[in-house]
Amino acid sequence: MAAAMLSAADQTVQLAKRTPHRVMRELYAQSIAYWRAYAKSVDTYEPSDNHLALTANSVSASLVWICSAIDYGAAAARSPLVVPSAPPNRVAAVDNVTAPNRAITAPAPSPFCSDWNGMVVDFSEQIKDWNDGTDPNLASIDWPAEQRALFLEVVPLFQKNAEETQQLGLQSGIPVISDFAALSAQYRRAYVQAIPSYGPADTYLNNAASQLLSAVQQACLAAEG
Repeated sequence: MAAAMLSAADQTVQLAKRTPHRVMRELYAQSIAYWRAYAKSVDTYEPSDNHLALTANSVSASLVWICSAIDYGAAAARSPLVVPSAPPNRVAAVDNVTAPNRAITAPAPSPFCSDWNGMVVDFSEQIKDWNDGTDPNLASIDWPAEQRALFLEVVPLFQKNAEETQQLGLQSGIPVISDFAALSAQYRRAYVQAIPSYGPADTYLNNAASQLLSAVQQACLAAEG
């Protein structure tokens, strides 16, 4: 597994070098950094090191869902419905994508990490009925009454989560984390806009938002050790 992660990291360097988009470059860079950190940990592995792998997996998964939202048309269809996010207060210095640093290192920033983890846990509990009781492969035109009701119930929860996510990102004081939080919030907002005319491809928007939440949560846990 360590060898596979190192290989993936090395291949991702070329993608990071080629993208002109700051936040996409940061996503590539953090995939590289956490894959390599996990591989390095293998010889002296502790259970807490698994959070390094989980961070890398969530960051790389968010890239997959972002690209899927583009490929299947959800991003183009929904992005005009979302108000552009405010520009960041501070932009991270361009990292060396050949050997990038982890966004969050020990000691984990407090109270940001505890607040972020609490937000993720609470949100997961709030949408549990929706998560368990809906089929993302059904278009809105085919929803039974129960599924339609569940989707309507989560709209304010998703909107609130987007706002909390973006605000916590700003409070982190870490430009890369602030970027990831703002990106998650925008994908969550796009998903909310998609609900009235939902199609299966729109689930990629929500998946991208969720994986970005998870990536930051796991990065915090990795820093806590």
